[in-house]
Amino acid sequence: NTWSTVEKTTSAGWGWTIPEPQDRIDFIFYKSPLLEPINSYTYQGRDVVWPKPYHWHNDYPSDHFAVVTKFTISRDVNK
Repeated sequence: NTWSTVEKTTSAGWGWTIPEPQDRIDFIFYKSPLLEPINSYTYQGRDVVWPKPYHWHNDYPSDHFAVVTKFTISRDVNK
């Protein structure tokens, strides 16, 4: 789940009264037989994540967390 806790309710058109589902999933796409994913994680900064309207204090001020993936690169070009 990459939906940040910054945005807890729906947009202003709904008067900020309806809870926003915290269910977004982002992806990293890759296409190469030379790449193999080792691990993935979400990044939201090192500090406490503040909700709106204080989100500008956040280390990572977005409504989505970043997805980070570490790959190994094969030297076998015949793959």
